[in-house]
Amino acid sequence: MQLVSDIPTVFNFRRELVQQITNKQKDNPPELVQILSNEIKLTTKLIKSDPKSYTIWTYRQWLVRWLFSLQPATLAAEKELTKALLIKD
Repeated sequence: MQLVSDIPTVFNFRRELVQQITNKQKDNPPELVQILSNEIKLTTKLIKSDPKSYTIWTYRQWLVRWLFSLQPATLAAEKELTKALLIKD
C-alpha cells in the first residue's frame, strides 16, 4: 500500500476492517483511541509522500472525525499537519 497509496478500494476495505475491529472494542475507549491513532500515523506517513491524494485525505477525514469524538486534542495535531503541507505546496 505504501507504493501506490491512491487506491480507493484499499481504503474502503481498511475502513470496513477498522469498523469491525472497533465494534468489538466499543466498551474500551483507550483501545479505540489506540487503533484509530495507529491509522492516523499510517495516513500521516502516506500523506507526506503523496499530499495530493484525495483518497488518503478522505479516509483520514473519517478517522479524525471519529477520533475527535474520543480525543478532542486530535484536531490541533491535524491543523498543524495541514498547515505544514499547505506551506510546502
